[in-house]
Amino acid sequence: MKKCSKCKTEKPATAEFYNKQTNHHTGLHDWCKICYKEYAKDRYKNNPKERKRIRKNSFRRHRSKKEYLIKYLGGKCTICGFMGCPASFDFHHKNPEKKKFAVSSQCGSFTLNRLIKEAEKCILLCANCHRELHYAEKDDGYHD
Repeated sequence: MKKCSKCKTEKPATAEFYNKQTNHHTGLHDWCKICYKEYAKDRYKNNPKERKRIRKNSFRRHRSKKEYLIKYLGGKCTICGFMGCPASFDFHHKNPEKKKFAVSSQCGSFTLNRLIKEAEKCILLCANCHRELHYAEKDDGYHD
């Protein structure tokens, strides 16, 4: 058992109740997850510099992971061979039934290993080819 130094509640000393902190002698943070989440939420809400820092880091993580995945899948559109700005690429699932999540939208949230597993179910397409592919998949005569 471990006592949270903020709320003074005793909880099992596991990663389920305490965030990991590698430089701490126990390997766990002194505050329980509930207290730390409350603190982080207040810090984000009341500190514009912190908000800016978090958003900037999130954007940077998202961009670098997407760039890595683009290189991992060959760095060019599978259909037309386009090579360009990372923002112009989409990850198209070969089998939509096996899709767990949209790769591009989760680059900032998920681990690189999890993203790679999902990206392996995809082909890399430029935005134009991706739109044309989905346009051709529609079977009705009317397209927006």
